[in-house]
Amino acid sequence: MVLLEADELVTYLPDAANMEEGDKQVFLARANAYCLAYIGGLPPIQDWDPKQENLKGIVAQAVEIIAEGETAQIDPTNGNITEAAPARPGRPADPLHRIDKMLLPYKGAFDRLHAFNITQGFAFL
Repeated sequence: MVLLEADELVTYLPDAANMEEGDKQVFLARANAYCLAYIGGLPPIQDWDPKQENLKGIVAQAVEIIAEGETAQIDPTNGNITEAAPARPGRPADPLHRIDKMLLPYKGAFDRLHAFNITQGFAFL
């Protein structure tokens, strides 16, 4: 179960064409897992996003953020992993907070779909 397939990634993130295939698969898997975990599962199709193009764009942006976070800690001269730079003032420590906000409508739709229907104290499954 994935939100964005590997063959669709270049459509939503053109820079992915320059990534090594192994890195592309790792970052895409992490982004799909992150988004699915935040939502809670596969969200229902929305009227305002029937082809889920918006959702796929969000996952592609998560790939970009995750890839940037990984590669920013590698010394380009010798390839050694360096300590992460300190957080810049005015910027949140978690760069995926934007992804969380964009996924809120999908999380809400998933929660509404899987909510218990309670009437007069009885739960109907």
